[in-house]
Formats: sequence, structure tokens, C-alpha cells
Amino acid sequence: MAFGEANLWSTIYVTNGSPGFPDLLQLWLTNSGSRSLKLVFRDGPDYIERDGDVVVAMLHLAAAHSHRWSTFKVRLRSLRLPGKGVYDALKNVETPNLIGLAYSFNWNPDVVLEGGSSFHDLFMETCKRLVKQSLRLREMQMWSTMDHDLDFLSAIPFPRLSVMTLPVVYILEHSRFLANLSHCACLRTLTISLAGNQPQSSPHYALAIPSLRNLNVIGFSTAHVNTFLRVFHLPSLQHLSVHTNSLFLPGSPLALVEVLDHWQPTLLSLELRDEQSSRLDLFFSSWARHPAVQSLIYLRVGGLHSANIFPTLTLGSPGPSLMPQLQRIHAETVHLGYECGGLTMMALSRSNPWSGLRLSVEADFLLEEELVRETEFWDKCGDDRLRKVDRRFRWIGAGERKLEREFMFQDFSMIQGRPSY
Repeated sequence: MAFGEANLWSTIYVTNGSPGFPDLLQLWLTNSGSRSLKLVFRDGPDYIERDGDVVVAMLHLAAAHSHRWSTFKVRLRSLRLPGKGVYDALKNVETPNLIGLAYSFNWNPDVVLEGGSSFHDLFMETCKRLVKQSLRLREMQMWSTMDHDLDFLSAIPFPRLSVMTLPVVYILEHSRFLANLSHCACLRTLTISLAGNQPQSSPHYALAIPSLRNLNVIGFSTAHVNTFLRVFHLPSLQHLSVHTNSLFLPGSPLALVEVLDHWQPTLLSLELRDEQSSRLDLFFSSWARHPAVQSLIYLRVGGLHSANIFPTLTLGSPGPSLMPQLQRIHAETVHLGYECGGLTMMALSRSNPWSGLRLSVEADFLLEEELVRETEFWDKCGDDRLRKVDRRFRWIGAGERKLEREFMFQDFSMIQGRPSY
């Protein structure tokens, strides 16, 4: 029965270069019929050096169906491919229906081909050709080479891109790429991981992208993130996610209040996560009352939580109610100390069974005994409203604080190749 369902075969992920996999890929391509294809070649744990030729063979098979590609993504950094083979596989593809493109290989930079061309030259030539001929292209992933190649930058259809993903990017001083973002009239989602130091001389809040709704930033440090955020003016932003590795180091706090003051957005979701934060509640109070976050529906905070943060989020507590429309709350690396019950009372204050909306509360506890105490307090509370809450308590273990450190977006890791992680 599955062989007759073309939809089941039209999304294909290749993560292995073993000799039998070209036959499997051909089976998938045949059974997909005439459907549009989503093809993703990405790093997997089972690649070995000799797999390069097999992957090239699979690229040749995929190229025969390029007219059906709606998504073609290749990011193979752990496997060194024969560059001439990749070029030969893709040099004549036609991609009239391509919407999403990612294109990144690992090649031998020291090899020079006949005529003096390098594999890098062939790589850029093929990539630029794919971009220029794909008139429906809306989603792109790009890497740090973009600021060094004016021809490549001129080929990017900035005005019609809606999704842009930039893994492990170093932005140059007076970046031509950043300047081109001013032409993004349709950009809705920008996801970027910053590599190393970022330039400090960019004009503050000069680059407006009124169309942008979703911004995800992963930074080596808050100083790098602050520099990046201060470049933009994003008045229509609705979803902001920031992950750093040093958010609360003295002298380098995240400039969240400053950028919100300038952007004046109405955020619907906010994720602030840092691997080294020791007292999240000290930073929390600086932005929790900001007008830009009072319409939040989803809040995720990652870093060490004390018991003080939950009374602040409790509706009906002294002072104005904060973020009254929250429906999903995720608190990572919770450490309550000797107190318990604050998380439960916060959930109780926000549970309204007559609203038709179900509150979701997630909490990741460092200490098992604190999870047990809070769970017991919740269960003994006896209020029927708590039965309507989607409660997800987890014990993540003591010792080094644990956040989810793998960032997958649009099929690829955003931190692969970053030495800081």
C-alpha cells in the first residue's frame, strides 16, 4: 500500500554514504512519481572517507529529477567530497520549482584542476547558477563566504526571500551583506549563529526590516549578540529567541531593554537562554515589566532559576500583573532552594478553565528532591483548576546546568563547526 502513496516518498533525507544507499535513493525517487521533491543531504554519524564517491553518485541520481525539486539542501561538513564529481553532478541541473536552497560542502582547498580552477571556484559557480535560475526561490541558507563574493551577493534575490538562515557566520566590518538586508521586503524569519568577534562600528538601529516577524540569534557571547541586535530596527517583530554562553557575566548584560525601547514591538513569544547564567531572576526583573512583552503567549527562560521568579509571574500578586496572556511557560534549570509551592501558585493564578485555553507549564529541575516536593505541593493543593494545566516536570540532574545545546533549524545544526561549543 505504501508504494502507491507518492506523498510518502517525496521527502528524502540522505545521512549515509554506504554502497547500498544509491539503490535506496533511486527507489524513493521512482516511488515519488511526479510529486515535488524535498531533498536534504546532511552529516550523519556513519559517514567514512570512502563514502564521498557514493554521495556523488546519489547527487547524480537526484540531479536527474531537478525539475521536481522544491527544496534542495546540502550541508556536508564532516565528509570531504570529490569536488569535480559534485560539479559534474550539478552543473546542468534545471530548477524551475526550487523554493528552498542550502548549499555547503567540504572540499580540498589545495587541489587545482586543469585550467587553474579550484574546487572553491566550481562550488561558487554552481551555487550562483542555482540561485540565479531558481525564480521561485524564497528560502536560503548561507555561510560566511557570502561577504567575500560580490557576484554571489548580487545573485541573491533579497527582495523576495521570506526565510534566511545563517549558520556560524562572521559578519565583516561595513558588511555588504547587512547592507543588502535593507532590500528584504518579504523577509519573515531570520535565524543566525554568530562566530567569534563581531564588528563594533555598525550604526545603531539604522537597518530597518519592517517585514521581519521571527528572529533567532545564537551568540558566542552577549557582547556579540548586542552588537548584532543594535544594527536593526524591527518594529513588527513577534518572536524573539536568544541563546548565549555568557549572558550574565559582569559588564556584558544582554541589552534587551535597550533594543525593545528602540524597536517597540509587540512580542508574542520570547526565549532567553544562557548556559552560564547563575541568577536569572536578577536579570528577569529588568525586562519583565517592559510594554513589549506584556502580550506574550509563550515564555521560555533558560538559566538558573531561584524561587523568586515565580511570584513575580503570579497574577494577583502585589503590583501590576505581568504578561497576563501567557499560555505556555517553560522554565529551564530550576533550583528552588528551601522554598516550594511558588511554581504551583503561579500556575494556579494563570489557570482559567472558562477561557477555553489550556495553560502549559514546563519545568526542568536540577535536584530530584525539589521536583518531588513541588509535585507533592501541586497534587495536594486540591484545586480543580490545576487539573486543567498541562504540567511537565522533569529532573535533568545536578552538576553542570543543562540546556538543550543542539540547535536545529531548517534541517541543519546552527552550531556545527563552532569551537566554542
